[in-house]
Amino acid sequence: MNIDFAKSDGLVPVIVQDADTLQVLMLGYTNEQAWQITLETGNVTFWSRSRGELWIRVRPPEIICALKNIISTVIRIHCS
Repeated sequence: MNIDFAKSDGLVPVIVQDADTLQVLMLGYTNEQAWQITLETGNVTFWSRSRGELWIRVRPPEIICALKNIISTVIRIHCS
């Protein structure tokens, strides 16, 4: 998948959905560094626009959102 990080100040929107129900859990943003970490580790990593730092999505009870599927039109991540 080829993502153009040059647009929108290097940030790309990411939609996170539950892998089983397809319920939308959140909309976040990724930059090139966060995307590479996601692909390398399988742990969905975002860029926080407000804090200016990387962060990993954790769902209660402390379960890291693991990458299950990527749909290319928009970065839509299924996690469980």
